[in-house]
Formats: sequence, structure tokens, C-alpha cells
Amino acid sequence: MPKLFCVLWLAFLNPWLGLAALVVVLIIWQLGRASLGSTLAHSDVRREQSEALTRAVLDYVEGIGIAKTFNLLGERLRAAH
Repeated sequence: MPKLFCVLWLAFLNPWLGLAALVVVLIIWQLGRASLGSTLAHSDVRREQSEALTRAVLDYVEGIGIAKTFNLLGERLRAAH
């Protein structure tokens, strides 16, 4: 709504300036719609990747406790030297 008021005000001051502002507003509006459509198209892929990453992090964190319990990290470090 404020964009419409600005365009009307600019058209009142100078018709060419108002027309230029209207063109810019319409272009930005179309770019916003295209961007939103692209974001929605890729949202499923991003959600799946986020879930996979969350599972990997949880598996890693759960595994640290087991590795420390059985001192598996210490054995690997000693075997490497």
C-alpha cells in the first residue's frame, strides 16, 4: 500500500517520474514472485538435506559417548603413534 501511495505522489509531482516508479515497482514485484516460486520449489530438497544432517549430527554425538565409555578414542590415538 505505501508503494502505491509513493507512485501516486510521484505521478502527481511529475507524470514521467510516476511512470518510472510504477515500472520499477512492477519489475521488483515480478522478481519477488519469481524468487518465491523458486524458493518453494527447492524447499523439499532443503528440508530433506536438513533432516539428513540432523540425523548425522545426532549419530555422531551419540557415538562420542560410546567411544569414550570404551576408550576407543584413546586406542586409536595410541595406535597412530
